[in-house]
Amino acid sequence: MIWMSDNLYCIIGGVEADCTARLIWCVLEHGRPGEAALVTRTECLWRGQRLPAPAWPSWRETLEQRLRALAAQGCRRAVLALSPSQIAAGWARGLRCRAAVVGGLQEHDNTDALKSYLTGCCRLLVANLDDSRARTLAAQWGGPLLTYAEKRGEADLNARYLRLGRDRLTFEAVTDTAIARVTLPLPGSYDFYMALAALCCGLLEGCTLREGAAAVSAAPGVPGVLELRRRTNAPDELVQTVCTGPRLEAALLAARRAAGGRVLLVLALPPGGAERGRLRRIALQGADWCALIPAAGDRTGGPDLAAAVRAARYRGEPEDIIVLAGRADWDRLLAEASAPIPAER
Repeated sequence: MIWMSDNLYCIIGGVEADCTARLIWCVLEHGRPGEAALVTRTECLWRGQRLPAPAWPSWRETLEQRLRALAAQGCRRAVLALSPSQIAAGWARGLRCRAAVVGGLQEHDNTDALKSYLTGCCRLLVANLDDSRARTLAAQWGGPLLTYAEKRGEADLNARYLRLGRDRLTFEAVTDTAIARVTLPLPGSYDFYMALAALCCGLLEGCTLREGAAAVSAAPGVPGVLELRRRTNAPDELVQTVCTGPRLEAALLAARRAAGGRVLLVLALPPGGAERGRLRRIALQGADWCALIPAAGDRTGGPDLAAAVRAARYRGEPEDIIVLAGRADWDRLLAEASAPIPAER
């Protein structure tokens, strides 16, 4: 590829990688509009244009063509969202980057392939230390490293004093030498881990922490990542579509700080594995009441999610808050839960 390593940021993770990439792109564009492009699995944005995303099955070839075209037109930075499976399958082989941002890894992700990619193609790793798999990957890699976490002393960038208000999530971003207040608008907010990743990339670009915080705070929201929905005379609802252990803990913490009463949780559990047991433990420890629903297709069965939402709403008081975690289709499920139950004949 002709795209040089100094030009590219690769965001590696699960379903949240696209959202993290978008927020990083907002930071790179802040104050220097038109210099950076965003390429995800669903869109390509540059200078106000929405271009077609790289197509399958020729993803690598169309991506290379797109990066060449952007470079020829004066694009100086690109932010690319990658899934671990794209790396493991070799689709990203040789795609060198200035920095790789890693978080939201799942149990089935091939960490050996990720380590091989980072060793051969990445100049610097940006890692979430609250993500156990990213933390292990960072410890094994051994190259230049920039880390972030919530209130973890050994991270380079930390979040503290998280507050979830009626229309915003706020926290302080802290390094050894600087502190800045970050505000993420609700509903439709990025979560604070995505904000920390974006702030790290801003620091790499020479932005001060305060400048990065201003860029993150000004970014438009992405519905459903961490979204607080207020309801009249009924429990408010906090939607978290991305559900790993650290993100469920963050959602429950945010709910606890926003609620005047109890935290009620409806959690769609992933099928099998250690992550499922971990989520179950976090749910039982962090919520006052919870319904743990097996994911679609899980043979262990279990009650319907819409029925679980109805149960949570029935049990909840106006001062409580209901956390809905682990699915991307909560709007449909909430609509089903609001529909009248057909009378039995």
